[in-house]
Amino acid sequence: MRWGEVRDSTPYVYDNLSIDTPQYGRFEDVRSVGMAVASAAQDGFDQWLGHSLFSPFIIDRAGYRRMLVQGLDELATLHAFYGLK
Repeated sequence: MRWGEVRDSTPYVYDNLSIDTPQYGRFEDVRSVGMAVASAAQDGFDQWLGHSLFSPFIIDRAGYRRMLVQGLDELATLHAFYGLK
């Protein structure tokens, strides 16, 4: 299957998130954060994180996890401040 052959009937707010204009720009970042915050709230942070920290190159997993928890909490607070859902 080639990219573009599948027709998606989902009603999206914006058709093309790659458009770089003031109207569309960086919307995907805001949406991605909202999806991460909602997923972590619904399923729990560790479920959302999955196996992301299981690389043999990551030595301080607990430290990275704390940093990610704090970062996601800060982003959730920012979303709440601006009334984003």
